[in-house]
Amino acid sequence: MASINTAERTAQLETLYKREVSPSYRQLQAPLRIASYETITLTASSVTAGDTIVLGTLGCGGRIIPEHCRIVGTGGSVQGTVKVQKVNSEGTATDVTGLATLATDETAVPFLKRSGARTLADFEATDYLQLTIGTATALAAGDTVELYLAYSSDEAS
Repeated sequence: MASINTAERTAQLETLYKREVSPSYRQLQAPLRIASYETITLTASSVTAGDTIVLGTLGCGGRIIPEHCRIVGTGGSVQGTVKVQKVNSEGTATDVTGLATLATDETAVPFLKRSGARTLADFEATDYLQLTIGTATALAAGDTVELYLAYSSDEAS
């Protein structure tokens, strides 16, 4: 039976044969954390394509895990797509997730990975996060959503 080693296992094996060197398990052991936001009520400024809802900073650096992030429409029609972006100190927005498609109330939906991305997106403690609306099939002022962001971080306290 064939087997292969991951890059992490290869690095661990390489350090076994060197003196006074120990492998790093930091990335493998980074704790999973969930940021849960209070109910977000959409306003007239957050119901069309390209509008943003600023979530703020998480207070630490880390890595977003899109497939474990969830958004839930809790009131109103709430139909459309959204993604999470990080915004650095220069104001540059970068996707950290792909789109999540809201379809029905009270149904938690996951975010997709970023388009074309093979790795998870890192963010810095100084970056803030925002929800950006992709399509607004049926979003209206007064609609409500709840957001849960899953991330790993070894900086969080």
